[in-house]
Amino acid sequence: MKKSKISLPILILLICITVVTQVHATKWIVNVQNFSFSPAELPNVHVSDTIRWEWVSGSHTTTSTIIPAGAASWDSPLNQGNPSFEYEATVVGTFNYKCTPHASMGMVGSFVVSAAEGIAGNKSIPLVTISPNPFVDNLSINFGSNNTTAIRQLRVYDLTGQLFYSQSFASDPGLTPVLLNLQDLKNGLYFFEFVDNSNGTFIKKVIKE
Repeated sequence: MKKSKISLPILILLICITVVTQVHATKWIVNVQNFSFSPAELPNVHVSDTIRWEWVSGSHTTTSTIIPAGAASWDSPLNQGNPSFEYEATVVGTFNYKCTPHASMGMVGSFVVSAAEGIAGNKSIPLVTISPNPFVDNLSINFGSNNTTAIRQLRVYDLTGQLFYSQSFASDPGLTPVLLNLQDLKNGLYFFEFVDNSNGTFIKKVIKE
């Protein structure tokens, strides 16, 4: 029987793909204890990376709340009988999650996934600041000068993923601050989701007190 041979160019390509995968596949560890995720935020996750929650004490969950379109949701207990849970990042965007029984105590977390370096489609998160944060009734949203895409919509969600406020922008607000009065919102933690003109999204966490 004649054995097929792999040509040298294909062999080199396979080696390069393997090396790139090994370089960019990272496992991020989040410790779960004392009514908190540690670290609570992971800003530099890449596609193909894995987030691993490791139980230390208590009885908790890791439960997705607001995640990018096309991403798989998750809901896993974290306790002595279920000491860990892993989630592979396959979609670019901001992922928010909570501990279901302790979300009201501020036990929430997030991670931001971007495309691996060298892959087309990777872009930086626009510079947006919200002040004051925490706020009482009124706040100001300022869009930085480094933004390369126009912001077209703002959506405000609570910890459960319920939409409480939405505003569309007829034109890019640019450097003009957007002033909001949100006195009707109850005190607590909210997710401000911004949508750009290419339907890309990013999320900021804001507290009302």
